[in-house]
Amino acid sequence: MIVEDVAIQPCEMPLEDKDWKFALASVSSARGFVVAIRADSGHIGYGYAPAIPHMGSTFDMLPKELERFKPIVVGKDPFAVEAILQELDASLVGEGEPIEAPAPRGSRPKAQAEPEADAG
Repeated sequence: MIVEDVAIQPCEMPLEDKDWKFALASVSSARGFVVAIRADSGHIGYGYAPAIPHMGSTFDMLPKELERFKPIVVGKDPFAVEAILQELDASLVGEGEPIEAPAPRGSRPKAQAEPEADAG
């Protein structure tokens, strides 16, 4: 079995509590994309990718981000989950170095170690 296609469809789900609030905002619906992965056998697996702006993905940006992953998944054995995840993770790395997450708001930057003075 091999992945033949990945389809991405927008989805908006109204929340039961229209006045639901959290620390950063008030929201009345959850927006994101349903991801359908179709294998050559006809089997389809479904997932959901939420658009959460304060986590880095806006509703407008998310389809472009998901499209970037298609070439990594298409042509693979859908049961080779660990290998696919490793390749997806590696695609998020720049020039062989892990991408460092930004420091939380209000936190102090890490102190840089001072080079040791030459004792000579």
